[in-house]
Amino acid sequence: MKKTSMFLLLLAVLTMFCFTACGASDDDGSSKKDDTTNTTQETGDKKPAGTTEDMTPTGTEGTTQTTAEKIPAVKSATVFTDYSGKSADEIAANIQAIRTIAASDTMENYADRFDFAPASVKIEKEYTHIGEYFWTSGKGGSKECASLISIRSMTKDDSTFALDDGSWADITIYFTNETTAKAVYEKVYGFLNAEWGMTKDDGTFECWGPTSDKREADDWTTCFGARHIELVWPNDINPSYKMNIQIDLRAANE
Repeated sequence: MKKTSMFLLLLAVLTMFCFTACGASDDDGSSKKDDTTNTTQETGDKKPAGTTEDMTPTGTEGTTQTTAEKIPAVKSATVFTDYSGKSADEIAANIQAIRTIAASDTMENYADRFDFAPASVKIEKEYTHIGEYFWTSGKGGSKECASLISIRSMTKDDSTFALDDGSWADITIYFTNETTAKAVYEKVYGFLNAEWGMTKDDGTFECWGPTSDKREADDWTTCFGARHIELVWPNDINPSYKMNIQIDLRAANE
């Protein structure tokens, strides 16, 4: 009888010990599972290092250099059309004004900037998105002038220009003085060179230099990607120095 009682008492103790151990094991497992869940949720709320949002973008190739320079909008009747007697610096500044576009500019009001109205204007927005402005002479009848200026750009619903990387000006100028023509060529070369390259990781702009630069006795042509400047010497057909410039449009920022 005593042996039986002792056996039952021992069995009861062992049973209680097993229940206690199993309960502790379940609690530990539940705790660990909860901790793991919380960790996963916190990690999901944070952007993993090395994702696209955290990475600094690499250099953008073929981009136009951005500048902190303040570019004012061009005022009405301030762009001259008579190039005779003008210095290379004055003509270069005039070219910069030709390609500067303000937020309110449209193909219809673009010619208001010139001191002498074009002889004719052609605007096409459906297919080629181009405004062409023609002169037979500059103000006062000068033959040293820009005979054709083409502005190529998409437009918005309100007819204002929608500038992008494909917006550019095509400018044809006639000179009678070789020294002035060459000096203007070098000025425009500087504009194009400063804008053709890529922005590096550190934010600095690397100029690539011309893609081609051919200067023969009577024909100079320098290309910077899709943009270029050309100067052709007088000949039997054309008695003047003819310069053609293809240059990006730029936005006025004040």
